[in-house]
Order: sequence, then structure tokens, then C-alpha cells
Amino acid sequence: MKKRKLALYGAAGLAVIILLPMLALTIPKIATPLANNILDGRAPEGSKVEKAYLNFPKLFTLTIEGLDAPNLANVQRADFTYNPFGFVPGVTWLPKVVSDGGNITVPELDPDAPPLAINLKKTVNKVAITNYNVQLDAARPETKMTITEAIGSVHTGSVKVIAEGNGAQITVNGSKDASDNFALGGELVMTGDSVKDVAALAGFVGPDTPPFSIRTNYLVTRESAELDILDGTIGDSDIAGTLNISLTDPVPMIIADLRSEKLDLDDLGIVFGLPTGTAEGETASAEQKAAKAAFDASDRFIPNAEIDLTRLDAVNAQISYKAGSVQAGALAIQTLEYNVNIDGRVVTAKDVRATFPQGDILAYVTLDASQTPASTDVKGEVTNLSMAGLNADAFAKGSLEGEFNFNTRGNNFRAAAASATGNISIWSKDMELVEIGSELAGLDLGESLLLLLEDESETDFIPVRCAAISLRADNGQLDFSPAVIDTEDSVIALVGGINLADETMKIDVETDAKDASFGTLLGNVSLGGTLKNPDINIIDEETILQVGIATVLGVFAGPLAALPFIEPGDGDDVPCGSLLARAQVAADTQAETTVPKVVDP
Repeated sequence: MKKRKLALYGAAGLAVIILLPMLALTIPKIATPLANNILDGRAPEGSKVEKAYLNFPKLFTLTIEGLDAPNLANVQRADFTYNPFGFVPGVTWLPKVVSDGGNITVPELDPDAPPLAINLKKTVNKVAITNYNVQLDAARPETKMTITEAIGSVHTGSVKVIAEGNGAQITVNGSKDASDNFALGGELVMTGDSVKDVAALAGFVGPDTPPFSIRTNYLVTRESAELDILDGTIGDSDIAGTLNISLTDPVPMIIADLRSEKLDLDDLGIVFGLPTGTAEGETASAEQKAAKAAFDASDRFIPNAEIDLTRLDAVNAQISYKAGSVQAGALAIQTLEYNVNIDGRVVTAKDVRATFPQGDILAYVTLDASQTPASTDVKGEVTNLSMAGLNADAFAKGSLEGEFNFNTRGNNFRAAAASATGNISIWSKDMELVEIGSELAGLDLGESLLLLLEDESETDFIPVRCAAISLRADNGQLDFSPAVIDTEDSVIALVGGINLADETMKIDVETDAKDASFGTLLGNVSLGGTLKNPDINIIDEETILQVGIATVLGVFAGPLAALPFIEPGDGDDVPCGSLLARAQVAADTQAETTVPKVVDP
């Protein structure tokens, strides 16, 4: 009995020894100096707390008020419920954290340590946090976010977080079922003006895009963050697929497999700083509207958009994408797909393929931003591309073949265009061109084309023996060598070129009749002005331009459609075999090599 009493007395004494200091710490005048002593040497220099105390009777709940830890945290009030047995596996040190109002700057973490989310999972169980500003990277202001609410269990993964930052809104619905001891999983919903903003918020690099809304499943482990995009929209396009982000590499590696059922091609333009559609019904960001306004106000056709290539330092990537259908305005593109690798500052786009109802365009692009200015190589081919796919069937029938191979240097589009060097060749063996009849005599070129579009049923087409257009670029000067369309009645040619540095055009369109009676209906045309504001001048107002020329002007996208020809001869048949052979090899010829003109037969 004595031993039992002694044991009870001993236990009571031990309890008193433990409880007395804890009771003392319920008094702020005692607890606050002790808390500041603990902060001294264990927190950033100058750290202090205005008030600290244990709650009575909840002696395992610590309340702090007015915590100021320079460059780390500023907390108005927080209640920490702690567990002295937090060292036991599966038990958290902090069963509950409640706080309203504060600022936190996440310190630079050991790259070999588990991600912050995993560390918190082992340390904290339930949270009820509101109105917190969190700076994820002190060196990057764009990584600041505001947590409006975070409630639930971090330890089990069933925590809901509502946050916003850098123009993006984020809702996380953590799932206990999707999480385990070393992972956090659940559903993530993100909306904003641009994917670039939400990527920057997380410390990654992303493209400029139109406004977006994306719903994904997520899983964060020690090694990676995985996103499975369930549904989403970017501008007027839908998006789905998977992303895997490595968290162990010095530079994060993103592997993405993305797809769209419907792609509005406008939504890709702003990715490269190009002006895109902002009309009523189009989903457009502030950046898109600014780019379009700048384009409309400029007298230049080529935008002066500067691409920030230093952003490539923040990520490596392997991205594949395929669009099942494409809305591309006048172009009848059916599908679009590409594969992109980012390694350092070198971007390689393999197999960029646009398919049409008949034919396709395949391109290979390499951007080397490791040098200044950046160098871009583009090569590819056009295969059996129908005129209908280019929305040019009102002016021409048949299909096109082609090859292109050129290089540019520059970090913006104008500089790149001004340095363009290489070759582009387009040819056809089965083309037919629309003929403008004498009833259109006296009309200018624009009026003639409008009448053709209004009444296609009475359109007559002239067979083309062969057509070849080869363009040679040398430091931004774009010339044609050769460029000839040979019909049964005439030979059509262009002479001149386009200076891509200042966008001026100096082009003469000439015809040489084989049939005297038909030749009286042919006239010559000159093209001048600039790409943005071209001048079309019919030299002989009493004659009619046979619209094979108009086809060449209309097929090749906008003001850039003004393509020059070379004088072919004296009205006899052009040697088509030689002409087509030269066109086919022109794209592989170095810019400094002289491409011979078409010789007289």
C-alpha cells in the first residue's frame, strides 16, 4: 500500500512539475519573453512576437499575436495546437492550426528535401486559415498569391484551398482517397487571363494565351507533380491531356500530351505575340486586345513583338499536341499537330503538320536562343494541297506542291524578317486559272474579283500547262527566281520583289500572249506600296487582267500575297519539265547560289 501511495505522490508531483510551468505560460508576461528568447537565434534576425501564451484550460494550444519574422512571416494571430508525441510515426506535431490574416515568404528550400507540401503533410493535420498572402519565391514578385481560405486536413490530403494571384484564380479540393503518406492528390480548378500567369505563379514558364478555365486531377509526390486535365478551355478552344512536372531536376522538366477537339487558330497567335481576332464573340485577353490595337495603329504588317527568350531558362519540356478540328478563317485546315522539345534555350518543333481536305503542310522548326540574336531555321514541304483548302477555288482549281527552307536571326518578328535568308518554291502540274471575260472590261482588279465571287456559275477556267513560283530571300530581300505560269494562251510572269526590312514592294506583273485575239484582253499590272497598304495599278486601263495573276495574289494570305514573277520569254511555250525541276530543287539551294532564269525554248 505504501508503495502505491508513493507512486501516486510521485506521479502527482511530476504532474505538478510539468503543469506549473505550463500554467505559468498562460500568462503573456511570462510566455512572451520566453517566446522571443526562442525566436532569437532560431528565426531571422530581428524576429519578435508581441504576445504569446498557452490557452487555459487548453494547455496544448499556443496563441501568438503580432509575430514579425523579417523576410519570413508576419502573423496577426495564430492558434497552434501541438502534440508532444509528434515524433511517433503517423502523428503530426501540430494537430490543428487556426489563423486569420498574415504574410508568409517561403524560404529557399533544400533541393534534395521533399517538396514543401509533403513536409507540411507530415507536420500539420487540420487547418483553418484565412486571408494569407504567400510569397512562394522571394526573388520573383509574380509568385505572390493570396489564400482566401484553407480548411481541412493537410495530413490526410482532404484540404480545400481557395486562392488567387498574378491574375489567376485557383481552387484546390484535396482528396483523402487520392493521397497517401508521401503524396497529395485531388481536384484543381484554375481560371485566369493567361496560362503564363498561373505558370509564373508556380515558378514555371508558360505561354501567353487567351483567357482560360481548366479543371484537372492533380497528384504531388516527392518526385513530381502530375496534372490530368479533365476539361478546359483556352480562348475559344478546348483543351485536355496530361502534364508531368519533375520536381527533382535543377530545372523542372515538363512532359505534356495535350489535345483539342476544336482549335480556334486565333488562340495560338498571341502565344507568339501576333495580333489575333478580338471581334464580338471572340474570347480575348487584355494582351490580345493590346496586340490587335497596336497592329491596327501601325503602318507595318509584320508586328514588332519581342519574345522574352530568357523565360526558356526556367523549364525544359517535351510537348505533344493534336487538334482534331481547326477553325482557321479562310484556310480549310482540318487537323493540326506538333511535337516540341525545349532543352535549355533550344526549342525544336518536330512534325508541325496541318492537314487539309486534300493535302497537307509539314514543317520542322529549330529556335536556338542560346545565341544572340536568336537563330531560327524553318524547313518543310507542301504536298498535294488543293486550291479549295486555301479558299481559292473561286479563282483556281488543282493542287500545289512545294518546299521551303530558310533561316532568320532576331528576337522579334521584324528583325527576323529583315534577316530572312533561304528559298521557298511552289509548283503545280494540274492548275486551272479563272478567266475574266470581256464583260468585265473597264473594271479595276478588285471589282472584277468581287463579281467573280458573286457569280461562280458562269466562271470559265483556262488550263495551265505548268506553274512554278520560286522565291529567294537574302537578308530580308525577297525576290522570285523563277516565277512563271504558262497557259495555252499566254505566259504570265512577275518581276521584282519585297523588302521585308521596310515592307516595301516593287513588283511588275506581265503577260505575253500566244494568241493575238486573246492577247488583246491582257494587260500588265504593277504592285507597289507596302505589305500593310499595297497599291495595285493596272498599267493599261483599256485591257483586262487575266485572273491567273489574281489567283497568285489571292492564294498566299493577305498582303503577303503580292508575289513577283520573272520574264519568261517571247510568248512561246515555257519548257515545263525544266521549269518544274528547277522549282523542286530551289528550296534546297543555298541563298548565295544563283538560281538560273527560265531560258528561251
